[in-house]
Amino acid sequence: MPKPRRKDESPNANRRGMTLRELPALLPKQASFAAVIASLKRGQAGAIDGAWGSSAGLVVAALAQQIENEKPLLVVLPRMHDVDEFADDVFNLFGEAPAIFPAWESWPPDGSATDAVGGARLRVLRALASDKPPRVIVTSGPALMQPVPGQDEIAASSRTLRVGSDVDVEELLRWLIERGFERVPAVELPGEVSVHGGIVDIFPSDSEDPLRLEFFGDEVESLRRFDVESQRTIETLSEVSVTALASNGVGSLFQSGSSVGGSTSASDGRSEKNSRPLLADHLLAGSWVAIIELPELIDEARQYRERLSETTGLAEIAQVIARLTDFANVTVAPIAADSFETSCHLQIESIERFSGPKHEVLNELATVVGRDEQVLIACHNEGERERLWELLLAARPADGDRLSAGQNMVLADRVMLCVGRVNRGFRLVAERIIVLSDHELFGRTTIARETKRRRKVESRAIDSFLELNEGDVVVHLSHGIARYRGMKLMEKGDATEEHLTLEFANRTLIYVPVSLIHLVQKYVGGQRSSPELSTIGGTSWAKRKQKVANAVADLATD
Repeated sequence: MPKPRRKDESPNANRRGMTLRELPALLPKQASFAAVIASLKRGQAGAIDGAWGSSAGLVVAALAQQIENEKPLLVVLPRMHDVDEFADDVFNLFGEAPAIFPAWESWPPDGSATDAVGGARLRVLRALASDKPPRVIVTSGPALMQPVPGQDEIAASSRTLRVGSDVDVEELLRWLIERGFERVPAVELPGEVSVHGGIVDIFPSDSEDPLRLEFFGDEVESLRRFDVESQRTIETLSEVSVTALASNGVGSLFQSGSSVGGSTSASDGRSEKNSRPLLADHLLAGSWVAIIELPELIDEARQYRERLSETTGLAEIAQVIARLTDFANVTVAPIAADSFETSCHLQIESIERFSGPKHEVLNELATVVGRDEQVLIACHNEGERERLWELLLAARPADGDRLSAGQNMVLADRVMLCVGRVNRGFRLVAERIIVLSDHELFGRTTIARETKRRRKVESRAIDSFLELNEGDVVVHLSHGIARYRGMKLMEKGDATEEHLTLEFANRTLIYVPVSLIHLVQKYVGGQRSSPELSTIGGTSWAKRKQKVANAVADLATD
């Protein structure tokens, strides 16, 4: 017989409290942290230590909230492989996904338009030049050593496409292909372009979604972004700028005598005027820089150079740091280092790994929680939060048992649960809060991060649609044979979606949304004359399908 619940044991009782995104507001309440912020606002430098575990992401989130006019905060990590995990912490604590400026692992890169790293780097550069630059940019020392194209080069390699303007499609294709774009039957990845009649799909190297241009003659009739999987419209545009850098902006790096970031590599020892810029040259005035574990960053950068057989075009890490210190900057580390800058010593401790049996993990957690401390556990989804709360309630002793056992603390009364992630837990000593995640608690080693899925377009229906010309005969799996009459953009509620226009017998039109395009295939019958169109509501098509099904069944029986 199940144990009856007490009044306070409902699934909704006591499980909600503080969230991860409320934590950054706690740090500026410390006088020394507020002093560092004041120093940065004056354009000076600071130093913060005691940032253990994911609390370094907490520091970044707190700093980003304090920058005036929402200028960017550039975060520099020692290792390129830590960037994604750190950005994940910042997102969960700050609430806004940071931009990631990645590094090529090898050097020189191939520079093709389909290179994902080159496209991601270009996306950050264009975002910095936009009206809404990213609030936080996470990168690494090696990424900053690798030069970037200047804004003038980006502008010279960009074209603006507008609805109502005339465009020479062949010339546009030639321009893209000369810059490394690949012409394919259907765009799937950045750096690809496809043409189907009056429809041109372009997947810019720096874009997360492709563009679709529909032409009436040479005139751009419509322009929109669409989802590569569903083909649905994401955003209707009046104009868009497409950038296609020759060799993805890295081709000129390897010429003899080239220099980077104002460094000197010419034989006469003079600094060349046309040196390749660095990311720091694109940062807006008033931006802040957070350098994570500076000594380790310098060491990792030097090891990166030593691993490469070719270093032409790369900046020295000393050049990079010198350029970064032109901005208000702060070093962040777990252990204090000698510094003459305004300093903050955070009262943060790391959390030891839970090593006991999983069925006893709550007992182990109870031994970690100190007197008057609370625990904030970030669960990776709502279902896990429900499950963990039920476990906490099940482990809660009855009132009489609590007193007889002399317990001073009931774990369920001290735990707050939220949905989110932190990669490495920490203890806020002054605030008496322990922050950790469910994957740490239960010894899970991986985190399922939310990423935008990209998959190949494998559906025959999609391929057939892209091959269709107006007037082609098609087969609708439910209604039969029809004639394709083009595409039509239709609204349903707040959504807008493209539809195939199919004409059946008696000039009956049916509009099939692109999301159901798997129901339509190109007709490939063997007869020379055009087949008879099916009648909507008739029985001939159903009888024909049943006849085929019976024949297949007979063949299987034989």
